[in-house]
Amino acid sequence: MEKLIKELPIDLQLITDSQDVESIKHHVGPEAEECDGFLVRVEDGDYAEIWGFYGNIPWKWKSATLLYPVTTPTQVIQYLTRMQEKLTSTTERDCIKAAIKTVYWLSQKKEGREEEE
Repeated sequence: MEKLIKELPIDLQLITDSQDVESIKHHVGPEAEECDGFLVRVEDGDYAEIWGFYGNIPWKWKSATLLYPVTTPTQVIQYLTRMQEKLTSTTERDCIKAAIKTVYWLSQKKEGREEEE
């Protein structure tokens, strides 16, 4: 989802420091690689919302892309895949694998491309 920066809530925190930007890119993954800055909301010590934009200054006429929370089936699958790679427990990895299959199946069913098993 994209919005103009002027349309975003004013309580988002601006992140342009290179170390913080790299940390957020690592948290979000490949979708954030081309972003130079972020507008974030933190709740209970974790990211609740991350918007990425190009350049270091969030001019109100620039576009920002919602990177987190994930909002499309493809984003959910990519996020779960990254989480699965970080896990060491076989049980946890199997749970994530089942979740990935479920999201994929639901997205195919929604698009009318459900395959018979």
